[in-house]
Amino acid sequence: MMPRVRDEGGTTLLELGVVLAVLVVLVALALSGFARLRQDRLAEGVAWEVAQALRYAQQLAVARGGEWRAVRVRFSERVELRGVRWDGVETEVVMVTDRFPEGVRVSPLSRPLVEFSRSGSPTPGSNQTIEVRAGAVVRYVVLSAQTGRVRITHARP
Repeated sequence: MMPRVRDEGGTTLLELGVVLAVLVVLVALALSGFARLRQDRLAEGVAWEVAQALRYAQQLAVARGGEWRAVRVRFSERVELRGVRWDGVETEVVMVTDRFPEGVRVSPLSRPLVEFSRSGSPTPGSNQTIEVRAGAVVRYVVLSAQTGRVRITHARP
């Protein structure tokens, strides 16, 4: 008769180390995916905010066309709208957005301002592409000079 081997039912140090290593890898993958998702949502949200400001400026230019020659949209750490009187002098700030979230950069790729005439169409030279960058994620807000259409895209036009 053979002697019985007693099974204690515990785990070895090697098994515990393997399980911990797998858990560390899974947590690291989840955290990097979460950071990328956060950047994606930040860029998308700010791009929508910029697009809405441009659309509002178009509507404002049409609505106030009797007293203003145009509406200007300036980009800095926020978006700022000003009316332009017939003598070319800018009015007070009509609308301003909040500052962009930390880590989000908004930069026009050509001129730092866009101008809409009283018909709502962009003035010549206002064909703009505005880059919204949050970490490695980039969105582009594109204003078509021919149609005045504002759209958001992932690819640089």
